[in-house]
Amino acid sequence: MNKNKFIKVIGLTVVIIFFLALMDTIGAKMWASLGGWAAPSYAIAEPFYMQLFWYMALAIIGFLATTYFIITKDKSETAALLLTPLILLWAGLEDVFYYAIKGLPLLGQELPWLNNNLFIDNVTKALGGTIVTGQTLIVSVLIGIGIVAVVDWYLLRLD
Repeated sequence: MNKNKFIKVIGLTVVIIFFLALMDTIGAKMWASLGGWAAPSYAIAEPFYMQLFWYMALAIIGFLATTYFIITKDKSETAALLLTPLILLWAGLEDVFYYAIKGLPLLGQELPWLNNNLFIDNVTKALGGTIVTGQTLIVSVLIGIGIVAVVDWYLLRLD
């Protein structure tokens, strides 16, 4: 396998996550136009919005990985294209991109809604916290990047 090609595949996964963060910023504008996070419309529709977000994310990732495999027949690169964005999404990279795109401060912020994410919540608890903060989110993303590095290192050596 070509290492440079493999790195480009990994780069594509980061672009996917950035795109999802961009879509999330549009969702935030939608909620703001309907009265914001405290509005009854958000309380009613939020579970469906989150379901839509995750279905869309999984469909995009699955579609790209499947298409890539059909074209290249490369199992390890396809596995990387599938696993890398899933790990980074669950680790919180999309949330970090969201804050960056919106120009919002992340450090020093409490992000209690991310306690619903098992990966991020467990990192927060392992660090002695009870509520996800910008700092614990960044640690979670760094752990996710570490996991991706190990997984991708292994996949790179399969072919």
